[in-house]
Amino acid sequence: MKTVLIDLQVIDPLQKLHESYRKLRESGCEKNVTKGLDDALCIFVKNIKEAESIVWSGRSPDQRKEYKMKAAKLNMNLKEIILNLLALVQQALLSKERRNSDLILKVKTKLEKLFQIDNEYDQIICRIKPFFEIV
Repeated sequence: MKTVLIDLQVIDPLQKLHESYRKLRESGCEKNVTKGLDDALCIFVKNIKEAESIVWSGRSPDQRKEYKMKAAKLNMNLKEIILNLLALVQQALLSKERRNSDLILKVKTKLEKLFQIDNEYDQIICRIKPFFEIV
């Protein structure tokens, strides 16, 4: 998975995301809120790994191609999720008066759509909702 993160160029955004989590906790945000975001990412990554592991189980070349395309789409969605979470967390670090409510709404909507392709959507959403409520 590390090579995928490098290929997707999300190592730096992930580091910034975790640094932002620390700043949120220092400003009074409960640890379980940021842990929920991490848990949601972990569920998504677990499902990417499962999708990648079944690529070669396809009986036909078309079936294998379909599985590869699904795994690639999940990987691209992971990049978008990380970048959008970072944008949302950075908004949460601002005072309420300085937050861009239009941006926050767009990012929340986009994240929900990105997570919807995952078969564990409900588990993921219940973990990120507490954060959505504080932004």
